[in-house]
Amino acid sequence: MPGFQFYDVALTPSEIVQEMGLGVAAGGGAWWGALDLIAAGAAVAAAIVAWRWPEARPLPRVLGVPAYLVWGAVAGLHAWGSVLRGEVHPVWDPTRRGPVPR
Repeated sequence: MPGFQFYDVALTPSEIVQEMGLGVAAGGGAWWGALDLIAAGAAVAAAIVAWRWPEARPLPRVLGVPAYLVWGAVAGLHAWGSVLRGEVHPVWDPTRRGPVPR
């Protein structure tokens, strides 16, 4: 599909700089910067609540979606940190198996 793109939850360094810029704008009194910081804070709070949610109860989507995005971003930052430290992790390959009988 032309023009269709999946959302990538891993943060790139440029996205981190953009988010920091919005924080600076909020500090300068820009309402849209403050709105972004409030939304980011609410997403992080939802992710923390979702992390501590009991496994026996189903997680509501209102908590699950922000948790997925926040923890995906944390995983991306962790991966970037590993790369910048020079740690190279090999790519997973499926195990070699014989053909499946029909």
